Amino acid sequence: MNARLFDPVYCPTAFLSKIRGDRAPWLGLLAEIMRGYDRAARLTGAKKRAVFWVIYSVQLIFIAYFDAPEHARLAQSNAETLRWVWARRREIENLANSCKKEIL
Repeated sequence: MNARLFDPVYCPTAFLSKIRGDRAPWLGLLAEIMRGYDRAARLTGAKKRAVFWVIYSVQLIFIAYFDAPEHARLAQSNAETLRWVWARRREIENLANSCKKEIL
């Protein structure tokens, strides 16, 4: 897995952490970013399979980063986001696997 996948996955994850209420539209944002990335730098099958796990890892990193009493609210927010992401694992995996490079 190429570490370059971190940026196009972290970007929509940062937005997800800020959404309060209906997060379903976020899946569309993720899809658009992944399609754009795939057009610019082809996503291999391995990268597509890694998308969910990179998102998951980003959330784990932030939960650990904010693991201090003065940041408990941020750690909790990231834990809630992690649970939301986990509940949509198959949707995210299907979305990542459906990215196709457009032929011009």
